[in-house]
Amino acid sequence: MPLTFLQAKAIVSPDAPVVPGTKAHRDILEMMRQSGHVFAEDNVTSQPPAPRRAQHVVDFERYQSRVEPEQRKDTSKQDWLSIDANRQAYEQHLKDHAQVPVGYYEPEPTHIKMLKGKYDIPCHEPGDSKCYWLSKLKLKSELLI
Repeated sequence: MPLTFLQAKAIVSPDAPVVPGTKAHRDILEMMRQSGHVFAEDNVTSQPPAPRRAQHVVDFERYQSRVEPEQRKDTSKQDWLSIDANRQAYEQHLKDHAQVPVGYYEPEPTHIKMLKGKYDIPCHEPGDSKCYWLSKLKLKSELLI
């Protein structure tokens, strides 16, 4: 459902008045366009030429074919984020739903610390099978024992 001017103003600039021509006013109008509001300047179409007398079969073509109504294009993420209120809400959403908290550090598992220096794990060469790699691992572990 298209936003009205007052609904868009409540999102972009709820407390301050909006002066026409400012960035806030342009953001409000763009938000209205993105929500589906059709402005008069967007709806202007050219007048078709006056019909003339049909003399050829080609003259009947415009009456036989249908003109599909123009579909509204979807709003891209870049266009949506061009509005300051949308960008701030998006950044706040990312902060609120961050997967890993800032400053979070996961310590190294203890079993890795115990194995460091004790075992020499052979590198995997291209073309080696899993069975061959396991046999190299067993051979090295037997030599260490």
